[in-house]
Amino acid sequence: VAAGIADTMITGKEKYLRQVLSDELLAAEGIERKITAFTKDYSKINPSTVGDSWVRVREDGKFGYLVINSHPITFIVFEMSEEQPDKMSAMKVTIVNDNDELPEYGIEPAGVGLFFPKFLHKK
Repeated sequence: VAAGIADTMITGKEKYLRQVLSDELLAAEGIERKITAFTKDYSKINPSTVGDSWVRVREDGKFGYLVINSHPITFIVFEMSEEQPDKMSAMKVTIVNDNDELPEYGIEPAGVGLFFPKFLHKK
């Protein structure tokens, strides 16, 4: 799942994100608009300018945490689908200023969907 998210962010191709979305998420209202918006707003990452990044899965396998050390830092929490354990049912993105700590509360997605702020890239 983390690779599909990262591949979308690097290449700008929706297909990588779509491959890791559960059927439940793909059937959610407004999902096509959300996929397009995420791809457009978050596909400017250049791997050669990204610092140390990491992915971690919670011990119970319910949530994955992906930190992309871009500027600002992109912190993504994805929830794994119960029906399709190799796909996600939700994702929440939080943007963190470079010198700030990663948040500990309110980071998990609430319900099925893609949740992210509009990301304005510096030119």
